[in-house]
Amino acid sequence: MFNKHMIQWHKVTWYSWALSGVVFLVVVPWLSFYFVWQYQEIKAINAQVLNIQNIQSVQNPQNFKTVKIGDATIAVQLLTTKPEWIQGLSGRTSLAPNTGLLFVFDKPDYWGIWMKDMNFPIDVLWITAVYTREGITSDLKVSDIVQNMSPASYPTDYKPHVPALYVLEIPAGTVKVNKIMIGQKMVVK
Repeated sequence: MFNKHMIQWHKVTWYSWALSGVVFLVVVPWLSFYFVWQYQEIKAINAQVLNIQNIQSVQNPQNFKTVKIGDATIAVQLLTTKPEWIQGLSGRTSLAPNTGLLFVFDKPDYWGIWMKDMNFPIDVLWITAVYTREGITSDLKVSDIVQNMSPASYPTDYKPHVPALYVLEIPAGTVKVNKIMIGQKMVVK
């Protein structure tokens, strides 16, 4: 009943099972270890890059300015990139008095602000650029204000009534205490 070809087929089958067992017991665990190790390396590198970026933004004086609106003088951090705009104050636990974030956009638009992942209320000012006939910015003026914007208001998207070039986020109550009003001039130093 057994012929020569059947015995050879059984040998081939046994060899294939043995080879697949070696692959399963040796190669698969090694590949798993390698990919987990690579993932950990990438995570560590990304954390270092983010840390370096945070340090650079804090150490780079060009990212910080002072703005004056009426009697208020506010130290602001400039946000000039889309990832910075998206992050904003999300995740922070507080904002010190007389400080804020100044969103610097590339063109005037109806820039919306929401309170996603916010932990405290803020005042928000939209700033419009006033242009001369030659197209040069002559003045920056407060065009819209929302006071005491609450984290509970999320997902409401607050927008100005006119296109704004800048948005200033400051601690809640700053507008009231400093009597900031629509139409007041903002000076960046």
